[in-house]
Amino acid sequence: MEPFGAVTIGAVLYQGSDAPLSNGSMIKADDIWRFAVTLGAGAKVYFSDRLGLRLQARIMAPLYFAGAGLYFGTSGSGVGVSGGVPILQGDFTAGLIIRI
Repeated sequence: MEPFGAVTIGAVLYQGSDAPLSNGSMIKADDIWRFAVTLGAGAKVYFSDRLGLRLQARIMAPLYFAGAGLYFGTSGSGVGVSGGVPILQGDFTAGLIIRI
């Protein structure tokens, strides 16, 4: 068995579709880009020298930043950043390993 981990840093694009209202008008949905991080872990399990199974689980988290601040004073200084994760997504995958 070979355990492994994965970290991905990138971006995600949310493409919204227009939503109809009860009065017949439409709400226009904007496309939104977000900074995103993915954390994953898994294992490769070998049944023989040529055959195995690869298992993986990931958590994907788009991030938004609401504000930042830098302050100085007689007692010290500091930095603050506020934001959050609007939605968490996950996936599980499995695959067959065949060595030729």
